[in-house]
Order: sequence, then C-alpha cells, then structure tokens
Amino acid sequence: MQISLLVVRGPRQGQQIPIERSEFCIGRDSSCDWQTDYLIVSRRHAAIVVHGHKVVVRDLGSRNGTFVNGHVVAEECEIRHDDRLAVGPLEFRIQMQAPEDSSDATLCVDVNESGPPGILPDDSTGRHQPLSCQVRDAGFTRRQQPNGLLRRFLPGWLR
Repeated sequence: MQISLLVVRGPRQGQQIPIERSEFCIGRDSSCDWQTDYLIVSRRHAAIVVHGHKVVVRDLGSRNGTFVNGHVVAEECEIRHDDRLAVGPLEFRIQMQAPEDSSDATLCVDVNESGPPGILPDDSTGRHQPLSCQVRDAGFTRRQQPNGLLRRFLPGWLR
C-alpha cells in the first residue's frame, strides 16, 4: 500500500509527502520525519503508523491535540483514504493507493454438491464442515463464517 500526505494548509501547501516508513513522525524535533517551526506543534506531536493494511494516527501526548476529520484523537485512530489530519495549524489529506498488482476485493463462496447444501467437505477427514466465505483483499486471504449482512443476502439453503 502506498501512503502519502497532501499538505492542504501550511507552509508547503500542495506538496505530496510520501510515507515510506512504518512509523512517520510529525513535529518540531529534528528527529521527526516531517518538521515544522510552529510553536503550537509539539516537538513530537503525532505519528502515522502502518500495521500491514491498517493505518493509524497516534497522538504522542501533544498539548494542542491531533484531529482526524475534526475529531480529537485521544490516543490512536484508524485513518482511511481522503481523511483530513490536523496538527496545530497544519492540515493534511491522507492519500492511499493499493499496490498495482492487487485486485479489488472479491467474495468466493464454495458449494459442494456431494454434501448437504451449505456444507463443505473437510479435505483431511472427509467430514463435512459448515459453509465458509473466502475473502481475498490486497494479497491476503481469510476464511470466515457468513454472518451479519452477508447472511441476509445468501439464499436460505446456503445459510
């Protein structure tokens, strides 16, 4: 996943800042990845942290707060594409792009005609297991039982 900040308000307005590390720090300190001279911004004000496919902004104990879409970040907050991040008088727009080789999320439901409807055989024992859904998203696969919204749209014999 490619992540960047677009400066919406601040001295470098319009500049695109690529996030190339798993933890990107914003503040006045010389150790920060993006530095500013505004005294209203703490030395180590906030960090953008990448955990695989999840991206969060973390307030590092700043005096004046960190805001996502106008809401105060208490400790940590998940951020998404086009969210607005405010650090003092600075405002950024979060931009995220999936890698070029990843495809859109797809839902694959396996149906086995040899067993009862909605039941899949277990490859190792030959016993049948409840129907599960396979979700592929950006290079990883996860199996889960159909529930909630998905269950409402499956025909009765697949539930």
